[in-house]
Amino acid sequence: MNIFDSWPNKIVFGKKSAEKLSKEIEYFNVNKLLIFTDKVIEQLPFCKDIFSNLKNHNYKFEVYNDVRQNPSDEDIVHGVAGINAYQPELLIAVGGGSVIDFCKAVNIVYTHGGVIQDYEMSSGGIERIKPILLPVIAIPTTAGTSSEVSLATVITDTQRRWKMAIVSPHIIPDVAILDPYLTVTMPKKITADTGMDALCHCIEAYLSSVNFPPACAQALYGIRLINKNIRNAYFYPEDIEAREKMLIASSMAGLAVAHNILGLVHAMSQQVTTFHGLSHGLANAILLPYVMEFNLPAVEDKMIDLAWALGNNTDILSKRQAAQIAIESVKMIGNDLGIPEKLSDAGVTDQNINYMVENAIKSPEIWTNPREASSIEILKIYKKAF
Repeated sequence: MNIFDSWPNKIVFGKKSAEKLSKEIEYFNVNKLLIFTDKVIEQLPFCKDIFSNLKNHNYKFEVYNDVRQNPSDEDIVHGVAGINAYQPELLIAVGGGSVIDFCKAVNIVYTHGGVIQDYEMSSGGIERIKPILLPVIAIPTTAGTSSEVSLATVITDTQRRWKMAIVSPHIIPDVAILDPYLTVTMPKKITADTGMDALCHCIEAYLSSVNFPPACAQALYGIRLINKNIRNAYFYPEDIEAREKMLIASSMAGLAVAHNILGLVHAMSQQVTTFHGLSHGLANAILLPYVMEFNLPAVEDKMIDLAWALGNNTDILSKRQAAQIAIESVKMIGNDLGIPEKLSDAGVTDQNINYMVENAIKSPEIWTNPREASSIEILKIYKKAF
């Protein structure tokens, strides 16, 4: 087990590290805890072990298990009501990105008041979030979203049918516990979707127009780790080494994104999840090759780097051929993991395509895409993906 005290906050990483939860709680000198999770995870053996561990250390806690995929503003209202009723001193999020994002958003509204829309990045919400939040320990059970180390939470505004980005360094969990054993129980589909989500984060961060070198380095090495381990994690769920590498790659992706931000894949995929309910990781996975093809002319040299990180020898190829291999490699990973090639193969229709284009062009992720995209170009990419 390894402990990193400032990356960006404290990370406890390694096999069986979840067993150290009580020790991490001691640091905060609290006793009243609230655990956020979902109904499926709550019933898994490792979650029951966490509860037993807390009871053995005489911590008082309650469990809020009503967290849904792609949490909405309405879900946050219910969550705040739950936290108000219990008034905990520390929050623990056990689950995937939805659970951790939900915990962050509830924490903001509980400690600051108002509604979650008040803290949306595009309306100046960053300045409104102060360092008065309850401490949070995040324990991810998937390897993909990197919410456990990120300064963002994404919540759906149900009335506007819009994914709100709430961003602040203050909402980065105080402790992230990365235990690969907790990801073993992921169904194969979730392993695929979340793994491709991490790959998408790395690729978009590397190609971003921000181009902060340390973030680029993290993204590129994250891609190498994912390429070497994602298939084993998918086909051999008990491969703890592969699970461990996928967790650290997901974390690296989150840190790269914190500096370099994202790009057009996320601007477009968020509309797919909002209008059609597709999981975030699956939407990213399907759209990623199409957006890479669009971006290629603007970042040909960087795409060659991606080809190398994805395990290809490009020495005898032209620059364009080498760059194109990066796209083919991403498609090959998706095919190996059973990712549909088209949005229509995943049950998505094009009935909301004009609204999706309208929202995508307004998304803040589009600002750091390496190639400027017009509404017409976004529409063409969507149509290709259908």
